[in-house]
Parts: sequence; structure tokens; C-alpha cells
Amino acid sequence: MSVTFTQLKKEEAQERARGISKEMLDEYKKYITDLNVGSVGTLEFTADENVNLARTALKQAATDLNQHIRVRKPIKPGNVIYIERLSDEELNEMEKAMKNGTKTPSKPKEVAKK
Repeated sequence: MSVTFTQLKKEEAQERARGISKEMLDEYKKYITDLNVGSVGTLEFTADENVNLARTALKQAATDLNQHIRVRKPIKPGNVIYIERLSDEELNEMEKAMKNGTKTPSKPKEVAKK
């Protein structure tokens, strides 16, 4: 029997279990840091790319950076997602609206395509 034992940091093991590579996280961290607060960026995917995995990776990258983002899918099924980097004030507004059961504020913003 041939077995290979590998030891990983807990975070890396969790990322691997979700299918998120370090390279993907690093790429998405760059997008998040490049995006100005109050702006919206878009990511466009090919048909064979997993958009749901990308959403999860974006959220993880933002958490790693201690940044707040909102990730939105288009109204119609598609291969584009929108990323909005939130200020602390916008995050507080959103959390307050969710707590009160009201719809979160949604206003058009400047779109920066990646």
C-alpha cells in the first residue's frame, strides 16, 4: 500500500474542499483591492466555468482581505456576475435592512469591467 501524507493549514484544506485554488483566491483578491468603494465590477465567465464557485471564492477572498463586498448575479441566467465593494456605512445599512426584513438598498453605480 502506497499512501502519501500531507499536512495543510486548516484554511487551505477548507479551500481545497470547496474547490477553490490559491491562485483563484489571489486573482480575486486583486480584483477586490482594485475596485473602489462605491463602484461595481463585472466578471464574465465562459460557459464551462463554474459561476457559483467563483461567487464563493470572491466571498472568501473578501473575508481574507477583511473587506465587504456584495456579489450579484444578473437577472437573466448568464455568465456575468457583479461585484460591489461596500463601505462600512453601506454594510451597516444593508445589515439593518436585512434585520428589519426590508429590501436592501439597490442603486445603480459606476461599473468597472474586469
